[in-house]
Amino acid sequence: MSKVEVLKFGGSCVTDEESLKRVSDVITTEVGLGFKPVCVVSAPKGMTDLLIEAANKALAGEDLDVDGFLEELYNYRGIISSIEDVEVRDRVSREIREDFLGRLKPSLEYVKDTGDPAPLPYIVSRGELFTAIALSGYMRGNGWKTRYFPGELVIRTDEEAMDATIDLEKTEEEVERVIIPCLERGETPIVAGYAGRSRRGRITTLGRGGSDYTLTALAYALNAPAKKYTDVDGIISYSPEIAKMIREDPELGPRFHELPKPRVIDRLSYLMAQELEEKVLQDKSLGPLKKKGLPLYVKNIYHPSGEGTKISSEEDLEDSGVKIINVEAGLKVIRVELDPSYPKEKVLVKVWEALEDKDVRYATSTRAEMSFLLPSDKVEEAKEALMAIKEISVEEYPEEKATLSVIGYMKEKVGTLHRATKALSAYHVNIEQVRQTLSEYIIDFSINAKDLPRAAFSLIEEFLGVKGEGGGRG
Repeated sequence: MSKVEVLKFGGSCVTDEESLKRVSDVITTEVGLGFKPVCVVSAPKGMTDLLIEAANKALAGEDLDVDGFLEELYNYRGIISSIEDVEVRDRVSREIREDFLGRLKPSLEYVKDTGDPAPLPYIVSRGELFTAIALSGYMRGNGWKTRYFPGELVIRTDEEAMDATIDLEKTEEEVERVIIPCLERGETPIVAGYAGRSRRGRITTLGRGGSDYTLTALAYALNAPAKKYTDVDGIISYSPEIAKMIREDPELGPRFHELPKPRVIDRLSYLMAQELEEKVLQDKSLGPLKKKGLPLYVKNIYHPSGEGTKISSEEDLEDSGVKIINVEAGLKVIRVELDPSYPKEKVLVKVWEALEDKDVRYATSTRAEMSFLLPSDKVEEAKEALMAIKEISVEEYPEEKATLSVIGYMKEKVGTLHRATKALSAYHVNIEQVRQTLSEYIIDFSINAKDLPRAAFSLIEEFLGVKGEGGGRG
């Protein structure tokens, strides 16, 4: 059998007939290079939100015109009507109405009539099936042998309904049973992402953005490289959001032209990507790749021949210093003071149990106190849980905080932390907390959010400009 690879096409890749052709061309190119692609698709951009909204209306007993909503989905973005070949369009239309709308309707009506939330995972994960049917039908109409699969026919999970964890070994068995024979028949499998099936036979979802998880689980099962196609060239050295923040700053905006343009990062390690995973991959998605040391390529559907970004093991990473400046705003600090009359170890267990699922970004501690940085919208919930622990006192700092991260391969790069603190100091940025792990791939700074534009400017100038690693100075 030819080399197998797993390709994932995001929601922005499938919007009309032209985009279907673009995806088809990428697959054609990969086959021409000697690969047998297995494809994973996301829902068209925005469709999952519509499905969630409709499901919540049905669950709440609100007025939901099911037939009208289904017709809205059928006509979504004019994807089906944009297919010019009448025979192909009729085939896709028929399959959408039978396999997508025809099965979605009774689920919505059941929830509306009974208020039973059990079908919700099925309902909200159908957008990916819409894409799978549309792409498969379009390709078959143009001479391809394809077969589409709802995610639950391939992916096996635990029992968590809306944020399931994939059972990789069971999924590997399903891939052997379903996907491998498809490839052996010369067919291109197109798998709808996001959905799975639990051991008890229930439909589950993999969490928002879960099609990424489908991609990496199938790569694991097939022991194959993964490629994620989006509408950007890869992972870049600093984000458009950072650039916009600096441009809009009254003091720094006029100097924005002094900064280097964002550049595509050619390689990252798994650990570095984990620090960015909300922007790169859905949470949990890197796990399957790390287990087998499989690479992931992030590529642009509009420039598929571009190198993109390769994410792989640290051993495959060049010793190239700082690569990315990353920021996160909208954070706050909670300070916990420990009562010394109680055993510290037992108190810490209670503290961390109270902060479970509170999205703690990082923590610092001394013998007497701990500080936790977490999203602002989690603070009240976290405070309430912590204040139930009698062995501690809890204090919230009112100012909004932000984190600034220097990410790259910094092993034996003497002076990186000194350079960062010196650069921040030059722009009068006060560092409130700092963290660096022994792996030496990230340095995190916690600062006051009002200082974020100056902080980002200073580190981009220091590390990504002419005098940074990218400019030739080690």
